[in-house]
Amino acid sequence: NALGDVSPASHMNFVIANGLVVVPVYGTATQEAALTALQAVFPDHKVVGVPSQGLLGCGTAGGGSFHSITQQEPR
Repeated sequence: NALGDVSPASHMNFVIANGLVVVPVYGTATQEAALTALQAVFPDHKVVGVPSQGLLGCGTAGGGSFHSITQQEPR
């Protein structure tokens, strides 16, 4: 971050919902590889990267992202 602190940013903090995998991305060199790998794991889902830098420092996610701030409810 701007202060030089290390943030616990992880592409693995994704959420799966009804044919969609929402993956946090952070504008790093690793995001395309992460999206490609997850698409291979979930071939029947649409994998979408969503910018998530703002969640890291907000406190709500406890340093996480989408998975950390949601509860999944299966269909």
